Amino acid sequence: MTAFFLGILALGLAQNNAFVGVWEARYNDPNFGPTYVQMVFQPNGNYSQETRTQAGGYVYIPGRYRVVQQGVLRLDIDQRNVYPKEFCGPLGCNPIRYPDGETYYYRFPDRNTLVLQLASCPPGQCVITYRRTR
Repeated sequence: MTAFFLGILALGLAQNNAFVGVWEARYNDPNFGPTYVQMVFQPNGNYSQETRTQAGGYVYIPGRYRVVQQGVLRLDIDQRNVYPKEFCGPLGCNPIRYPDGETYYYRFPDRNTLVLQLASCPPGQCVITYRRTR
């Protein structure tokens, strides 16, 4: 029985190791225009995501990542360290409530390409292709 659990643990670690590195993507967001995203996956299970728009928007989301099952990635968001924490407009400032996390379908067409699709979107939508930079 112990060998079975060690095998499952080893499989999970091997899947997580495929993510380790710095990944970048560029796409055209229909609401914000040209957008740049950098995802950093660390070997210890931490990740960070930085999103910048050409219009000057910036969002930083850190947290923990894990492979839930083959082809499914979970990103748990660290609410304490997200940025920005509030949105300010003409009517004042309001706190931003980030979700506890997001689930993605993933695939690696090759070792330097990562395709993520937000699981809550219809098939073929909310897909971003990342390239490994480090």
